[in-house]
Amino acid sequence: QTLHPFLHAHPTRGNMAPDRRHIGLSSTNTTVLGGVVCLVLMAVYQAVKETHPDTLAQRHHGTSDFLSRHEHDTSYRRAGAGAGAGNRAVSTFRDAMDPFYRYTPRQQADLTRQLSTTQEELRESQQHSKSLTDALAAAHAREEQVANEAAGLRNKLAAAKPEEVEDVVEAEDEIAAEDEHGAHAPDFVEFPESLRPLPADESEDGGAMCGDTHPATEFWGEVVRDGSKNIQASAGKCCESCRQSGRVDKTRRACTVWVWHPTSHECWLKFDDDPNPKPHDHGAHVPWTSGVVPKRPPISYRTIDSVAARTGSGIDKRAAPPPPPTCLHTVLSSSGNAYMNWQTRVMYATYLKYAAAPGSVMKAFTRVLHRGKDDELMMEIPTMRFEPNQGKCDTWCDYPVADRSLAIAQWSKTTDSMRCSHVMMVETDYIYIKTAPLSVLLPPGQAVGFKYGYISPYESNMKGVLESYYADNPDVEKPPGPFKLPQTGNAPSCLNVGDLR
Repeated sequence: QTLHPFLHAHPTRGNMAPDRRHIGLSSTNTTVLGGVVCLVLMAVYQAVKETHPDTLAQRHHGTSDFLSRHEHDTSYRRAGAGAGAGNRAVSTFRDAMDPFYRYTPRQQADLTRQLSTTQEELRESQQHSKSLTDALAAAHAREEQVANEAAGLRNKLAAAKPEEVEDVVEAEDEIAAEDEHGAHAPDFVEFPESLRPLPADESEDGGAMCGDTHPATEFWGEVVRDGSKNIQASAGKCCESCRQSGRVDKTRRACTVWVWHPTSHECWLKFDDDPNPKPHDHGAHVPWTSGVVPKRPPISYRTIDSVAARTGSGIDKRAAPPPPPTCLHTVLSSSGNAYMNWQTRVMYATYLKYAAAPGSVMKAFTRVLHRGKDDELMMEIPTMRFEPNQGKCDTWCDYPVADRSLAIAQWSKTTDSMRCSHVMMVETDYIYIKTAPLSVLLPPGQAVGFKYGYISPYESNMKGVLESYYADNPDVEKPPGPFKLPQTGNAPSCLNVGDLR
C-alpha cells in the first residue's frame, strides 16, 4: 500500500507480528531524493561562495567559475560575436571595458563618481569658456560700435555749420567719456598680486605683534635678558624688545615671554616653549604686566605709502598713487571659524555669479581674515590675513568680531584697497541676489547703507554710552547740539574707498 510518492509498505515477514509494518525507500526513489538534496546543497554552496567578502573583493575569472559574473559576461560577448555589426560593436565595447569589471563593486562605484565629477567639471569649463568668448565678442562689438560712432561724429563735425559745432562736440565727449569708463573698469582678477604677503626680508612690520597683554600677571620662564639692564618706557616697548631679540633658529625665537614693571620699567625677557604659558601669579597684588610673542613670524603686505613713483631724474620719491578705477570692491571680514567659512563659500558663489554679468561694476573681492594663522579658505577665496589683538579668538572667545575694525583699517592701507574706487562692506551671512547697479557708486562724502530699526542712537539709554565714549577719548571733538548718527551698521554699506580710509 502506497503511503507517499517516495514511501511504501513492506510486506509482513512470516507470521511474526502480522500487524507490524516497516516503511522504507525504494532504490529509485532514493536516487531521486539524493539528486534533489545534492542540487540544493550546490545552490547553497554557490550562494555562500558568491556572497563571501573574499569573493566580492577578488572575483575569479576562469571559465570553470560556475555561474560567475565573468562567465556570464564572456558568454554574452561570445553570443553577440556573430550577431552582426551592431552586436560586434557592443562586444568590442565590453571588451574595452573589461578592466572596469575587474574592480570590486565599491571601486566601480568610486570610479563612476569620479567620472561623473570630471564630466561635470568639463561641462562647467566649457560653459565658462563660452561665457568668456561671448564677453570678448561683446567687447569687440562695443569697441567697433564706439569707433564707428566717433568716426561718424567727426565726419559730422567736419561738415557742420558753426551753430551746430557745439552739439556735435558734446556728443563726441559723451562717447569718449563712456569709452574711458569702460577702460577704467578692469577685468575681474580673482587672485591679484596685492593679496600676496611680503617676503620676510621685505616685511614692513611697523609694530609689535605681541598677542594678548596681561596686566597684573607675572609669567616665568628661562631668562634671556636681565630686566634691570633692559629699561623700557612702556609695556609695548618691552614687547618690541622681546620681539626684536632675534631667533635661535628658524623655528624658535630667543624671547617668547616679556614681563614689564610699570614703576621701575624693568623689562625681563624670557623663553617658554609653551605658546600659552600659565601665569606664575595673577591678581591685583601683582605689579607686573606680561605678554607672549607668537612663534609665527609677522605678516605684512605692500602698503599705499610704500608705492613710489620714479621721476625723470631717476630718484625715488614718495608720490600719491593714481586714483583707482571706477568699480566696486566687495570686502568681507571673518575670523575663520567653521560656521563663518561655510557661509563665506555660499556668499562668494553668489558674488561670482553676478560679477560675471555683462557690464557689472563688481570687479574685486577680498576676504579680510583676522586670525593668527591661515585657514582652509586661503587658496579657495581671495584672502588677506591680519594679526589679531585677541589671539585666543582663533579657538574661542566671547566676542570674536572684536578685531574686525582693526583688520579692516589695516587692509585699507594696503595696495589691495586701490583696486576700485568704492568698497561694498559685507558679512559672511550675506548673499548677492543681483549685480550692483552703477548708481551705488556715489561721490566722495556720500555713502549707501542699510537702515537698522534696532540701532537707535537717539534712545535715552544711548546718551550715557556716547558720553562715556567722549570721556574716554578727550581728543575727539564733541559735535554741538544733538548727536546725529545714522541708523546703520558697518555692513552692508557702500562708500568711497578714500572715505573708508
